[in-house]
Amino acid sequence: MTAMQRLPYEVKVKRAELRAREFVEKLDDMGMNAHVSVGGLDSITLPLFLRSVGLDLPAVSVSALEDQSIKRVHKELGVVSIPPGKSKVKILNEYGFPVISKKIAGRIDTLQHPTDKNRTVRHAIITGECGAQGHYAKNSRMKLPKKCYLEGGRINGKTETSGEATRDQEGR
Repeated sequence: MTAMQRLPYEVKVKRAELRAREFVEKLDDMGMNAHVSVGGLDSITLPLFLRSVGLDLPAVSVSALEDQSIKRVHKELGVVSIPPGKSKVKILNEYGFPVISKKIAGRIDTLQHPTDKNRTVRHAIITGECGAQGHYAKNSRMKLPKKCYLEGGRINGKTETSGEATRDQEGR
């Protein structure tokens, strides 16, 4: 892995182009079509790169769930919008609105789904204290910021310490 990181940029681009061509050819051999799934702005780089090397694959997205600014970019780039399995309103009501980073969301998810395997990670998220793997660090960056907690030490309906479900007076 380190050896590949040290390669010149031009070599990395050529390797990426080769892998993309091999992938498309393999799908062709299997009688399958290739497409690029596009979400937010970061994933738009892939269809742009592929087009720049002569692979004009269709780009598809469930754009109905994206912000208006992203929908405009998708439209300008010819990204095909496919309908979601659920309406945006249903998804937001069921899962909430993503207002935090994926890293923080992952930590909250870990706390909401406690297992024996993630016990040490949950402890680090709550206290900032790391075990042997984290060199026994205190106040590590693993600790979930206070702004992510609801009143009473709950994280989206779970108690801060136990990870067990609780309900506040409004039934959340």
